[in-house]
This record gives sequence, C-alpha cells and structure tokens, in this order.
Amino acid sequence: MEPRGGRPPYQPGTGCIYLLFLLPLFIATHTEGGATVAQHGVPRTVTTAVGQTAYLHCRVSDLGDNEKVSWIRQRDLHVMSSGRVVFASDQRFQVIHPEKSENWTLQIKFAQLRDAGVYECQVNTEPKTSVSYLLRVSEARAVLEGPEYVKAGSSINLTCYINQPHLQGLVYWYHEHEMLQYDGAASITTRGDESGVTSSLSVPHAEPRHAGNYTC
Repeated sequence: MEPRGGRPPYQPGTGCIYLLFLLPLFIATHTEGGATVAQHGVPRTVTTAVGQTAYLHCRVSDLGDNEKVSWIRQRDLHVMSSGRVVFASDQRFQVIHPEKSENWTLQIKFAQLRDAGVYECQVNTEPKTSVSYLLRVSEARAVLEGPEYVKAGSSINLTCYINQPHLQGLVYWYHEHEMLQYDGAASITTRGDESGVTSSLSVPHAEPRHAGNYTC
C-alpha cells in the first residue's frame, strides 16, 4: 500500500542497484564482505587456438577468511572450482593461485572448440560478487601464398599466414619434408599481432634444387 504523500517507503539496498547502472566506469566491484574483484586492466575476452593453453585471470583483493573464489561455466552452470579445489573431471582445467597472491587464474590446457563460452569468477559474498570472461577458441589454419613458377636465378618469395594470435616459438618451414634452418640459405622472418602470425620465406638466386613442395 502506498503511504500518504504518494512516496513509496525506503527499501534498503535498492540504491546500490541504481548506482551500478549510473556509474558504469567503476573499475572494481565492491561487496559488503570486503572482497573486491578488479575489472580494470584485466582482459575480459581471451582468444586462443585449439591445442593451446588458455588463461583466464581473476584478481580478488581483501578476500575474507570465510570467502572463496569460484569459477563457474555459464553454459551449464557447472562449478569448475572453489578455492584451489577443482571439481571438473577434465584434468585440463586447473586453478593457479600463488601463495599470498590476489590472482585466481583458471588454466585450460589443450583448449578445444567446446571450451569456448562465458566463464564467471565469483566470490561467495553477500551479495554475490562476480565478473564474467569470454573465451574464444579458434581452429589454427595456415595459408601459404606465392608463385607456382619461378625462373632460375630469380628469388623465391613465399608467405605463410596463420590465424593464431601471439603464437609462441618459431614457425617451421619445410622443403620436401626437410626442415629449413633460420640461419641457412633461406631467409625466414616471422611477426605476429592480434590477428595472427605472418612468416615469410625468401630464397635468392633460385636453382633447380630449390624446386618442389614447401610447407609451413
């Protein structure tokens, strides 16, 4: 029933809900329990390739003695972990939490396409504190471009594009199933960015022995 004057009674807690919408520039989520889940400076979207290791970083400060950090898979609301205890039967999932660290990292080894989706880092405060992360998993593909025919004496220039960002290590080139050395006769340069990796192979003064199949 509405009281006289037409003004509804004050309801504790409703002001906090409105503040969350009115102040979207908050860099952290605070709770009555004291725990803070940092959002600023932490990647909320993580992209990896099939077979690689994915890391979802959750930073929680002022964690109380009775508070725990859990990881939830939103697809099926499966609790992946609570504290350092992992409930996932799949041993590819692990929680990394160094002693006295604020980081609670969900590690997914040998990522598969089915692992893609939203994961929630949650603290059992009252009210609940949580931050969501989007994991994208793509199939690594390599596309090799270059001329099919090269005149003897001219140079061979081939380019390999791999749709895997921040590829760790070198891109290996093969000629007729024999690996080419980076410090050999062929010049190999590799660079990567957010979109993927580009590796270029150049062989000056091509000779008949340089003909054949090249792979990267």
